Amino acid sequence: MLLTMLSEAQKEIQLRKPYLAGYFGQECAPFALKRAKNGEVVVELQQGGAVRDLSSAYNPGQQAARLLESLGPLRGSEILLILGAGNPELLNQVPGLLRENQICITVDAEAALGALLTRPEAGVTQYLLRPGCHLFCGPAMQPALRSYMEALPARRLSGLRVLRHRASIDLDPDFYRQTELAVRDILRSRMSDMLTRFEFEPVWLRNILINTRHLPASPSRHSLGPWQNCLAGTPGLLVAAGPSLRQSLPEIAELRKRAFVLACDTAFRPLAAAGILPHAVLTLDAQRHTLLPFLGSPGLEATLLFADLVTNPLVLRSVRARAVIFSTTARITHASDGSLRREATAGTAFAESIHGPLGALQSGGSVATSGFDLLRNLGCDPILLIGQDLAYTNRTIHSMGTHHTRRWLSTSNRTTALETTIERIVRKRETMDVEGLDGAPVLSDYVLSLYRHWFEVSLPSVSNRVVNLSAAGARIAGAEQLDACAILEELPVLSHDASAAFADALPLEAFEHEAALRLYADVRRSTGEKHAIAQAEALFERHGDLAVLGDRARVYLERNREKLGAQRAETLYARNLSQALSNLERGLRPYYEKKQQ
Repeated sequence: MLLTMLSEAQKEIQLRKPYLAGYFGQECAPFALKRAKNGEVVVELQQGGAVRDLSSAYNPGQQAARLLESLGPLRGSEILLILGAGNPELLNQVPGLLRENQICITVDAEAALGALLTRPEAGVTQYLLRPGCHLFCGPAMQPALRSYMEALPARRLSGLRVLRHRASIDLDPDFYRQTELAVRDILRSRMSDMLTRFEFEPVWLRNILINTRHLPASPSRHSLGPWQNCLAGTPGLLVAAGPSLRQSLPEIAELRKRAFVLACDTAFRPLAAAGILPHAVLTLDAQRHTLLPFLGSPGLEATLLFADLVTNPLVLRSVRARAVIFSTTARITHASDGSLRREATAGTAFAESIHGPLGALQSGGSVATSGFDLLRNLGCDPILLIGQDLAYTNRTIHSMGTHHTRRWLSTSNRTTALETTIERIVRKRETMDVEGLDGAPVLSDYVLSLYRHWFEVSLPSVSNRVVNLSAAGARIAGAEQLDACAILEELPVLSHDASAAFADALPLEAFEHEAALRLYADVRRSTGEKHAIAQAEALFERHGDLAVLGDRARVYLERNREKLGAQRAETLYARNLSQALSNLERGLRPYYEKKQQ
């Protein structure tokens, strides 16, 4: 019925941007449209018996033009954020300023204004129909804004430019300030994620291609999939290596009788030193130093190891765990059409083409965030967090007894104390005060705040009870806060060992796969070729996972092609591809060359 009442413009808007249809037919009060002296559209606010224009009543177009001029040159890879939609003429003029497919986001605090602007008489149809231009009005649209920002491909973005319509902002300054901070935080996180991928994705890819040899050619108990919900209803305790961990060791020893204890790899050494053997350990770092938490620590041979497929092969070769269960990391985002989009680590598709589905965990960038999703995946309820300070409790970075503090202690001397070393590290980081568990400010940093934010965003979508038992640190909004002693009184002692569910988990094995041998042979043939670009792109056609090797160079060249020139850009691209393929071949060689002969 509603569709037949819509104008042709609104029907087109609904087809292109379905989320805007929620504004159609909604009440516009206290906003209304009128004409300025020059005939352009003006929004007026009727409030408390008074009428207020949200833009110039004489020439709103000129007012908009001056605001746009203050913006300066705009690069096509920058997002334009308009705070306040009170001047429709601003939205009319913006499309002429944007490059093809450039993103412009307009945000307003009032949903009623969104209902008004989606009417044809508002005159902003060109903006609403343009790809990349969006309108989010009212607090109820903030989740949609967040989902849209998080789904954007970061490689197309280089920064954020902000236009502020002062008349709108003055109506609700807090809303616009929080919105701008949220957009900047999301964009910063996405850019950080992209740069992390550029730096480490070739290493992740190499490790996955090597570790795939530990998976059989069919779905098995070597992967996480078959273990889903195997601990349904069993409490799960996630142990992180925050500074307060040592205070909680007595309680952890008691909780081991009442819950399945999963330790982050960094926390394993302090637990082992206290005589506490966790039921399982989670490791996911691709670097060689991931081995350090396990060196010289007793009890590994009786412990279950959960390992991301990107784990450094040296760790798997050196750590003799009772059994190993592999998983992969995937990022789930909401596309603009409402569908779910899965972004898996490069190499995952190759591994799953051999073994079948592995089982994926979502991660906020730390072992603890992946550990939380692992316990959720296993069905643990409640999920208990301990040692999860996410702050520099007592200006300390990690719990004493971790491999970090042991290394720093080895460099301490009469003139350089351990505290001095830690203080130097803290001062190099982007620190800030956040709310602590006791309500008082506690020192944290940008990266730790990202991890905390991941927990806070994830918790509302989790049906499990989540309890923060950490003795100190930052407050995690949405998590129940309890003293560890209180939870001991609440949870009964289990009638069986919590790890019994994994009695038939399999030890690490090695398998030979023809697909892996063919891939290595193709990579080897493609190195050292004169026509590097053609050879590499042909290789990427045959093995799609390898295309990430050229991503960093492609993004750099897309952003700097005009400055570099075509010939220079091609030379740089060829050199980068040749080096990336050589590095990959060198990394795979010890594992595949002998089998080729």
